[in-house]
Amino acid sequence: MADRGRYDAVPPIPSYEEAVASGTLWSGDDQFGHSEDHGLLSPSPVLPPANAGRQHRGGYRPPTVETDDEASDWTSGEEDETAEVRREIEQMEVDDSDTAAARRRSLMRLWNRRMESLPFTFKLPHWATPWRSWNVSMPSVTLPRIPGFSQDQPGFYGDSMPSSRPERPHWLQWLPRMESSTVLLVIVRSFVAAVIIGVIYLIFSTDLLTSIARKMGSGVHVSPEHLRMYLQSHLSPSEMRDTVQHFTSYAHIAGTEGDYELSRDLHRKMLEAGLDDVSLEEFYVYLNYPREGGRAVEILGDNAKVEWSAKLEEDIHSSVAAGHQTFVFHGHSKSGVATGPLVYANYGRREDFNYLTEKNIAKDSIALIRSGGSSVSPALQVRAAELAGCKGVLIYSDPGDNGFVPGTSQNGPHMPGDAVKRASVSNGNLIIGDVLTPGWASDKGAMRVDPKETQALPTIPSLPLAWRDAKALLQRLKGHGIETAKEWKGAVPGIEGWWTGNSSSPIVRLRNEQDEERKQPIWNVYGKIEGSEQSEKSVIIGNHRDAWAYGASGPHSGTAVMLELVRIFGALRLEGWSPLRTIEFMSWDAKEYNMIGSTEFVERHETYVRQNAMAYINLDSAVEGTELHAAGSPIFAKALMRVLEHVQDPASNVSLHELWQTRSASIEPLGMDGDWVPFRDIGGTSVIDLKFSGHKYPADSAYNTFDWVDKVGDPGFAYHHAMCQVAGLLALELADRWVLPLDASEFGSALLSWTQQLANWIAQHGAAVAAGLDASPLVKAAQEYKESAKSLGDWEQAWEAIVLASGNWESNAVGGQRLDYNDRLSRMETLLLDLEKGTGLAARTQFKHAIYGPRLWPDSDSKNDDLFPGIRDAVVDGNMDEARKLLERTTAVVKDATLDLQS
Repeated sequence: MADRGRYDAVPPIPSYEEAVASGTLWSGDDQFGHSEDHGLLSPSPVLPPANAGRQHRGGYRPPTVETDDEASDWTSGEEDETAEVRREIEQMEVDDSDTAAARRRSLMRLWNRRMESLPFTFKLPHWATPWRSWNVSMPSVTLPRIPGFSQDQPGFYGDSMPSSRPERPHWLQWLPRMESSTVLLVIVRSFVAAVIIGVIYLIFSTDLLTSIARKMGSGVHVSPEHLRMYLQSHLSPSEMRDTVQHFTSYAHIAGTEGDYELSRDLHRKMLEAGLDDVSLEEFYVYLNYPREGGRAVEILGDNAKVEWSAKLEEDIHSSVAAGHQTFVFHGHSKSGVATGPLVYANYGRREDFNYLTEKNIAKDSIALIRSGGSSVSPALQVRAAELAGCKGVLIYSDPGDNGFVPGTSQNGPHMPGDAVKRASVSNGNLIIGDVLTPGWASDKGAMRVDPKETQALPTIPSLPLAWRDAKALLQRLKGHGIETAKEWKGAVPGIEGWWTGNSSSPIVRLRNEQDEERKQPIWNVYGKIEGSEQSEKSVIIGNHRDAWAYGASGPHSGTAVMLELVRIFGALRLEGWSPLRTIEFMSWDAKEYNMIGSTEFVERHETYVRQNAMAYINLDSAVEGTELHAAGSPIFAKALMRVLEHVQDPASNVSLHELWQTRSASIEPLGMDGDWVPFRDIGGTSVIDLKFSGHKYPADSAYNTFDWVDKVGDPGFAYHHAMCQVAGLLALELADRWVLPLDASEFGSALLSWTQQLANWIAQHGAAVAAGLDASPLVKAAQEYKESAKSLGDWEQAWEAIVLASGNWESNAVGGQRLDYNDRLSRMETLLLDLEKGTGLAARTQFKHAIYGPRLWPDSDSKNDDLFPGIRDAVVDGNMDEARKLLERTTAVVKDATLDLQS
């Protein structure tokens, strides 16, 4: 595959044929293994064959609805009705005039029965003034008698006329002869025709029929309740289990052959599901890969003799997957060799290194750091070590943070001694996506920054370690430097004392030799179901595909959920259903390397995302525990609560909504380590991340396998099933409700609360207070925004009242207002982008949002660190002029957004 520019990993990633040689549940002949037997809303959980889309693309086959009344008019055969009509017509041809009225009444009953069988009804408007039924009667007309004739005489309305009939004037000879009764009949019929024409004109002039067309849409609009029942009854945990098993059958680091083959599998499955459009998009990005024998961690003795070497690699588990396990390394790490005395730096935060610097310990050392979990990223740990003057960094997973009690993989949720948590060390707080193309897409011929000039890449080498190897290093620090405080002590067993180390510590040599590819191909896969009413507006469901090893729980619990939704929604689409707004499914590549795939998509399609992406639902590690967590924008509060009422917790058999309320849960703040970042901070899209969490799991290691998920993580895949319900129903809420269920009022309240928190935070910084930094104008602007957002949100109730009062009919005028309301809701967060008032965050112009964004140095104990990051960074740095400028700009952005809510 070298001709495609894919990286040939060492040890080699198995080819696709090798990986599936023993057979797989995902063979090319597998077409989801189901058939659709009972139509769109069938209670039977059986789906159509994947190639069924080619059979029904040309037209819609209406869904059937099973009823208990087998003899009802709805189920009667059309041939019987046709035969009945034919018999009626034939009988009319031979019947005499005395029975004509009876025949017409019979036909009218038949017509009424047919009209009643329609799935919709026609209604006339309700008049304010009550009207009694009209008995229409025509005035009697007495025709003058013609002399010499009587009604009893022959020829009166008969076939023979007397020869003495007077001649008509010459100028009337061209007109047909009509009796007086015939003239009257013509006049009456003309009057009735005029009335009918007037009614038709009234219907069209008041947009009555066009309103019906809009409501019906171009596809089939099924009620939300029927869609919910269909989705929940047709989900298959076994399908999701098969997906996880297949996607973890061989390693697939971004840009490798294994990654490419999985992108093809996803592409094929989306095509088979019958989506309207499926595509694969390629980018060329900067990636690094370890060389065989190019990495080492060694303790040197006299004359630089190696006294001890770290094993580095995880133990081999050949039965877990095909091919070889991946090497242990850091994505985007610095290539090179570093030598220096070993020091222990706790979590590697700035405050930790400040302490070591004060003691004259950190400079020219090799820093050993325990993984900080979510509190501090590996990239910032390496950056802090750089600033402290260290020569290299080793990051290990301490069992105190992700330990081995009550059980280690594969028999428990925690990481064993040889497990290694891999990560990227490029600084996503400075640049996200491809670090050589910040702010523009990584096309093959695009301009690129030299790797030596980019701010996001580290300048010192680093490697991840298992705590098995870290234990040997920590033991050799005893008696060197300062014995640490309790909060610095980890949980590695067999360590009698925890010491910082110093210049007298054992000398460690770190070697990290690697291949660096500036234009390595990666592949995003996209699938789409077109909307019927607002097709340009989209709800995006996304998840990354690449993994440092096998990626069972993260990311492929999310992959399984997303592909199951592709299968279900594809089946609905093949039956003729279309959502009101477009639903898109996106599989990102190279997320592990600084969220490259999603960022490059947003940068290439920036205008599209800002104008049309209404919501982004992120899955990623969708199932890693049993407790539901949602993080993101508060604008999803109403829709999420509506969904959780319909989903049962697999363990307790109560609704997820009840459990949510019991623990007083809420939508949590997001960090900066997911594919939502470019959508939110560059595109201005409302985003939400969904997952079941609650206990540790062997993330980013070779222990994150299918066997672990199947035996420990989610036996029976019950929580995968629950997550699929949550994500699928939320997508339907957002894509197929007439009124977009985004919670404007909740978001307005949240924005006000955030500005008040910022004001309180500023008040706690004496330098800011002394400089007269005042956030009250921003708080006032947020108060006005909140009031306008509430008023906007109240429009939905007004719309419901109008539609209900008119018998569930919607005029063009009201429909236009509804679409405008949906548009304004969807751009509430987009309008908070700082596009005109400034250039985004200072020196980090990728990040355009006035509210959200990354701090340069997040506070480890703050939950709202991504709110007003520029202002907070300026205050911490003592740059009050910059802080004041940003406060003014942010206030202006909020005021402009308020005007849009009021328009």
